[in-house]
Amino acid sequence: VEHCQVNRIVSEQGAVKSVETSMGTVECQYFVNSSGFWSRHVGEISEPPVAVPIHPAEHYHLHTKPVPDLPPDTPVVRDPDNFIYFRENEGRFLAGGFEPQAKPAYQDGE
Repeated sequence: VEHCQVNRIVSEQGAVKSVETSMGTVECQYFVNSSGFWSRHVGEISEPPVAVPIHPAEHYHLHTKPVPDLPPDTPVVRDPDNFIYFRENEGRFLAGGFEPQAKPAYQDGE
């Protein structure tokens, strides 16, 4: 569901009981933290807190205009020495770069 914020994951006796969201509470038996970039934060708002070993960092990338007939299985090209990569993404090329010591994103909840 888009635009639905997870506010808290509630557990009882070691099992997930419910998920409190901006659209109400959802009772459940299982919860899969698939929040990607925000996974660490979701772990922190769980009760009890769950340590998620992920470090979100700033990352710069660009998309080209659509490339006609670009196959979705185009190989990924990585240059680890120069911290860059190129890959297909939704019919376009995606190029990205990583810094060896990237700036943490949302450090201390910011």
